[in-house]
Amino acid sequence: MDIAFGLERSEDGFDDLLFFIWRKLLDCLDEFFYFTHTSFSFTLHFSIDYRSQQLALSTTICLRLMFTVHMNILFLVPYTPTLIRTRPHNLVRGLSRRGHAVTLATLWENEQERAALAELEREGIRVLSARLTKPRALWNMLRALPTTAPLQSAYCWQPELARILSSNFQLPTSKFDVVHVEHLRGARYALQLLTSNLQLPVVWDSVDCISHLFEQAARHSRSPFGRIVTRFELARTRRYEAMLANRFARVLVTSPVDAAALTALASRLTPHASRTADSAYAIRHTPSAITVLPNGVDLKYFTPGTAPRDPDTIVLSRPT
Repeated sequence: MDIAFGLERSEDGFDDLLFFIWRKLLDCLDEFFYFTHTSFSFTLHFSIDYRSQQLALSTTICLRLMFTVHMNILFLVPYTPTLIRTRPHNLVRGLSRRGHAVTLATLWENEQERAALAELEREGIRVLSARLTKPRALWNMLRALPTTAPLQSAYCWQPELARILSSNFQLPTSKFDVVHVEHLRGARYALQLLTSNLQLPVVWDSVDCISHLFEQAARHSRSPFGRIVTRFELARTRRYEAMLANRFARVLVTSPVDAAALTALASRLTPHASRTADSAYAIRHTPSAITVLPNGVDLKYFTPGTAPRDPDTIVLSRPT
């Protein structure tokens, strides 16, 4: 932030001038006191011109304040961030490298994912984790079948991770400034945080509009089983995503297409349609501002090789 202002004072009033400068500085700092972790530096530049005929002191002051906000962030992802899951992997590492204190709360399924978490810890990221087994995920979906919630919202629920989060918030060292929760599968943890009266802003990163993806899959999938599952989940997911888009301080998505689809869902939801037995699902405000945050690319890792490229070559691949 740069502030420049010009003043005219007599020589006898120079003390008043310095007092005015100090008050101006305090007013500027006061605007930034709501940041809990703020470091700043400033420089003052005086350009003084004595006018011999008028005997006046003309002073121009340039005040430059440079603020660096360091936040304590709880980053909750319902799956281990890896090079394959580029969005959370790049976000947590990027935030940590910018000086933020990042606590990653996540689930792991195998030893490779545990090793990936250990690597993030070596980079200075604090990790809270629990294991999610296939039987546990299957049990979660079976329990969700007779409800109105989509199966995806229940898939990654792990009570052990929920207990770790709850106990962690009781520690005096865990004074988070913001909570970032990724994906529909992580939303249940976010809703639990909202109902615990923590008075923290919670950002939900939807990543995609899942119901929009289901609509496309229901029309174009070549698998009969896939079409049945997506049609079964579609109505549930639409209601759930519309509710989530109305619940959080900020909602993120990957593309403008997903933002438009999620905004349309949120705007169609009425308070009557959102009421359930669980108060966490009740609408508190109008649809959140939905912001597009594209996926980044780690250009230090993905760099062109030095070997000669094969000319006129097309590579075709398919998921295994």
